[in-house]
Amino acid sequence: MDLRDNRRLSKILLSISSLVFTIGVLKATHSPPQGYELSIYSATPRIFWIGCALIILSSLIVVFVLTEYEAIGEILSISATLAIIGLPVVRGYFFVSEADAMTHLGAIKDLKNTVTAGEEIFYPLSYILTLSISGITRYSIEYSMQVVLLVFVGIFILGTIGLFNQVMSNNINRHIGIFSALLLLPVGRNGVHFAPNTLARMYLPFLLLLLLMHISTRKPIRYVVLSHIFSLGLLFIHPQIFLLYLVISISFSLLMYLDLTSILSGLYLNKNTVLALVLSNGVLLVFWILRFDTFQNAFQSFVLGLINPSPGAETASGVSSLLLAGGSPIIVLLKIFFTEITYIVISTAVILLTIKYLYYNVLSSKPVHSSALVSLCFWILPIFILFAITLAVSQNYTRYFTASMPIVTVLGGVGLSIFIVNREKYRSYFSIIFIILILLSVTTFFPSPYIYQANTQVPESQFSGYESAFNYADQDTNFVRVRSPVFRYIDALRGERTSNFRQFTGDRWRATVPYHFADQSLSSHYDNKTYLAVTATDRKRDPVAYNGIRYSSDDFNYLEESNNINKVLTNNGFDLYYVR
Repeated sequence: MDLRDNRRLSKILLSISSLVFTIGVLKATHSPPQGYELSIYSATPRIFWIGCALIILSSLIVVFVLTEYEAIGEILSISATLAIIGLPVVRGYFFVSEADAMTHLGAIKDLKNTVTAGEEIFYPLSYILTLSISGITRYSIEYSMQVVLLVFVGIFILGTIGLFNQVMSNNINRHIGIFSALLLLPVGRNGVHFAPNTLARMYLPFLLLLLLMHISTRKPIRYVVLSHIFSLGLLFIHPQIFLLYLVISISFSLLMYLDLTSILSGLYLNKNTVLALVLSNGVLLVFWILRFDTFQNAFQSFVLGLINPSPGAETASGVSSLLLAGGSPIIVLLKIFFTEITYIVISTAVILLTIKYLYYNVLSSKPVHSSALVSLCFWILPIFILFAITLAVSQNYTRYFTASMPIVTVLGGVGLSIFIVNREKYRSYFSIIFIILILLSVTTFFPSPYIYQANTQVPESQFSGYESAFNYADQDTNFVRVRSPVFRYIDALRGERTSNFRQFTGDRWRATVPYHFADQSLSSHYDNKTYLAVTATDRKRDPVAYNGIRYSSDDFNYLEESNNINKVLTNNGFDLYYVR
């Protein structure tokens, strides 16, 4: 086809896919959840998925095959990705995640009600942003937390694209960088939900981009100022990821000062300003973290882990549960991490090639070019060192793994770019490659039975049910639960500082009912009268997503049939039973 035919076909593809995508988003917007949904994928109208698929497929064809209107196709692909990752916002989920996000919700309520001040919070910026959006838009705090998450995903995409453009600047490489960013590799096995460490990992590429521009420009003043301002933002989002950024800066500063061969002398122009940034950030970090018990407790846990390491203990437990649920660890691992593994393999090859390039330049005393690529290769090394250490002593190793993904994204894209530059005739095949990779990534953006997990949606009925239970329950009777954690709902409803889970659970923060309690007599199991809280999530999560490994439908039927158990509170998403 000639140029005119390519333009006409590109217009047709983008127009039709945009129309279907718009209809899909509108349909999803007008399809709010009717209670708890085990999978957001199956509960969302099919026209939404068809529209997103058409947008991404059409964009890939336009960019890699027809090579017309590429910018429009890329903007539409970014929009489709944000629509998918923002489905809880689009469809009006009340809240997402029964884990740490609930405690953060309680802390935000404390800040709003002036129970705590901003300087008393370990990571205040995400809380302040949430309250700001809530105040401006009149959205609820719960909904505003989801909006903040979506904003940071957008920052990640733009920051990663910017990083890639610093390394590879021509058009075809820019296209690969954009679609690589849309894979959202930092999204871990638990999907996307509000957590300061998640927001900080999404924010990290933007800071790395500023650092890269800082060290390679001849007029660094504006980047020095911007780096100081925005790095302070990272400190207040999450100090642990700020520490990672500081380690990267320190290791790289040392590299510039220990450049004994001088092969990098013309590459990095601003050693002194980078050192000043490192020192000021180090002082800020020490000043901030020493004010909190959170740091001291984390440091004690780290030291104990060094003394008595238990690498992979939590992972081993997860594998055991997966086997009981009938899943294959290898298959689930590939489902969740195939795209990450692919990019890690390609990135490793790029790093080795870069090291080889540096080695030969040292031997021949030639100067090194491509400062951005050399920088990224060095930056990823301290991250993986921290990952290896925390793997042995802590359960937080996944934070460093996912924090490395922005750099892995860029290096993996560079590897693909090198391949395509040398083999132009294979350019059209990249549309097929990215279709496969994007499909695999999208299927794990949210937990679902596909990967033996349940949707992390939290309906409003579960909040209101727990709130009524806490308000009207006998204060001398303790609560137990199936999986939906009582103490998290107390945090979310009463505020983190003002809540007291011991008041309701008798000093047991887990307060879990025995597994497969239908085979036991609950009234004889407990010495005292007890409340058993059951959510709509509980009724679907274990029997369906987990194949009944701890609780089955028989257990919930037992609650209705037992003479010694009475239902004392109910709504569409919550039941409270009184065990006599």
